[in-house]
Amino acid sequence: MRMEKRKNLEKKLFTIMIAGVLAVTSVTTVFAAVGSDSRKIGCFDIDGSNKVVSTYGKGATGGSAKPYKNYVVVSIYNKKNKQMSIGNKMAANAKASKTLLGVNPKRVYSCHGVYDSKNNIVGKRFFGINTPR
Repeated sequence: MRMEKRKNLEKKLFTIMIAGVLAVTSVTTVFAAVGSDSRKIGCFDIDGSNKVVSTYGKGATGGSAKPYKNYVVVSIYNKKNKQMSIGNKMAANAKASKTLLGVNPKRVYSCHGVYDSKNNIVGKRFFGINTPR
């Protein structure tokens, strides 16, 4: 009899834990914000995107071809609009993507652009995407 009660209790606790994990996961997804934009830089159609959730901010840039390089700069900000972290990434023949971890970031700002093989900015410009959560 005791063993049966213990197994029932374990099953109930397991069910409650699974329900809790699902609730936390769905809340994180609900409070995510995504921004995206496309611009013509030089001869390329560059796609930029960013995302901010409760634990990180991420930016990604794609669209250039070899020997050019995709470039992204990402900054995350807290609720007082103070910068928490900044980082960049350059990638040739691939989407450049940078993720910054933070505690409850409220906004992500990303700049997207292209560099040529001599590390000169193509079109002499970047474009930015600002996404609040």
